[in-house]
Amino acid sequence: MKRSMFVFRIALLTILVTVCMYPVLADFGEIPVRGVISKIDKPNNTISINTSTGELTGEVPDRVALDVFFLLEDVEAVWSNSSGGKWVTIAISAPYSRNPATPYFIGDPTKITIPLSGDFSLNITRFPDCSRCNGSICQVAYANISLFKEGNMISEIRHYPKENASRRFEHNFSYYGRYSHDAVYISYVYGDMSSESCTGVPNTGDCQPKEVVEYWHFTNDTSFAVMHPDPATRQWWALESELAPKAVNGRTVGAVEYHFDRVGHDPGLLLTPGYRWMVILLCLTGLGLLALAILVRKGRK
Repeated sequence: MKRSMFVFRIALLTILVTVCMYPVLADFGEIPVRGVISKIDKPNNTISINTSTGELTGEVPDRVALDVFFLLEDVEAVWSNSSGGKWVTIAISAPYSRNPATPYFIGDPTKITIPLSGDFSLNITRFPDCSRCNGSICQVAYANISLFKEGNMISEIRHYPKENASRRFEHNFSYYGRYSHDAVYISYVYGDMSSESCTGVPNTGDCQPKEVVEYWHFTNDTSFAVMHPDPATRQWWALESELAPKAVNGRTVGAVEYHFDRVGHDPGLLLTPGYRWMVILLCLTGLGLLALAILVRKGRK
């Protein structure tokens, strides 16, 4: 009798714990996945990924992801079933690699499941805007982002969230290695954090902060090309790369000025038969040739 009562109590406790925990899991459950992009739905702001266990669809961390990823591209991501399905982060992944590393991610940098390519790493220190809080969560006023190469810090820049940046370049940053010929582009899109360090703001400890950072690493390999301006001719030319489409070589720089912003797809500039190309960043301002490179990416046929 005592044994039966003990078993009954254990079973009841298990049921109660499950019932109590279910709403939490339903709101904040996060699942790491690996698969290929199966659908890009721009009107609904969603991307679908076909995984080994089925297809998952979620809202992208930022709309820029809809222009970056290609169909059938290999990715690693973290999916949350909050609010009907959202991607916490999505990262490009090399298929079948024993040591995968990503040249691109969009989303929460603390949730990345694979290392950054090129032996790069990030460290982010966030500072809250105590005038923009909701309960225990405050928006990030700015973040100091340190970029490391092989464990050595090569840059530290203060970033402001994109929507709060008074000037366009305050939310993004570009680095180019003169000798390594690789480039890094970082954009701080959005962030919120605990109100713990804010005076006079209630802190219940119930905080689910979120952050969206966009990160690109470009190299002159089989997937990317780095284009450089010739100060004498004011034209773009490829550096040690066979990837640059002929439509880019000889293009007059003065005809395109994008002020550090993402350009997206530009068939008129980067049309190469059989491939998709996209302009990622034109480091060029109206003041002249202040920048280092135009970065392009080769897509699938």
